[in-house]
Amino acid sequence: MKKYYGLSKKIANALLVFPESARVCTVLLLLFLIICVNGCANLQTALLTPQTYHFRKTRWGTSKAAVMAAEQGKRVHFDNGSTLVFKHRHKDIPILLVYCFQKSQLRTAGYLTVNPATLKDPTRLFQQELLKALGEPTQTFKNGGILWKRNETLTYTNTYPAGNTDIHDIEDIRVRIGSGSKSISPRVDIKANRFEKWHVVCAYIDASFYRELNTKGLSLSTLEALSPYEEIMFELFKETLEKD
Repeated sequence: MKKYYGLSKKIANALLVFPESARVCTVLLLLFLIICVNGCANLQTALLTPQTYHFRKTRWGTSKAAVMAAEQGKRVHFDNGSTLVFKHRHKDIPILLVYCFQKSQLRTAGYLTVNPATLKDPTRLFQQELLKALGEPTQTFKNGGILWKRNETLTYTNTYPAGNTDIHDIEDIRVRIGSGSKSISPRVDIKANRFEKWHVVCAYIDASFYRELNTKGLSLSTLEALSPYEEIMFELFKETLEKD
């Protein structure tokens, strides 16, 4: 403000020679110009400041309506109030784009396959791009899963060989990748190079929601409150239960 003080004083002195009505109009005009200049500066700052998103063009805690707007034009595959699923393609592979809500606020999102995808190198679908974007993972699991922990988001990805039999629905995926106390490690017992079809999971989880689950002990009874889609994406919770 100091740099404008001298100029403001000169303007004020100059205005004294004008009639009162002219001075009022001039002051209003000056105020309008100041507001416009400040407004343009604020607008320019807003336009130049990049928006930070947690998953695609959404942030944790956002509403379903905001997610629908962000994914406008995509076909809704499933919607039961707390879970919103779209048909999607990633690197020309058909997958599901999943958003899960708690009290109408986004808490989990991600990608997963329902039908097995034929992939020569399943790590190319998500793992390689995540390594490039997020760097060294926080944790790597025996069954091939990889986890990145950041201040606001946990990111987890894994691939599961589908075997010789096609898997057609989400219940079969839950059995295949492990559910409850009968979790399996397909990469330990089965040679991955025998399989051409894979299931892929790539989960993004609100870090504050993860901490909340940790506070509750991450018991199986707690996990039962998750949606079927979250049960698949939350396999990492069962693996990190003893470590967090």
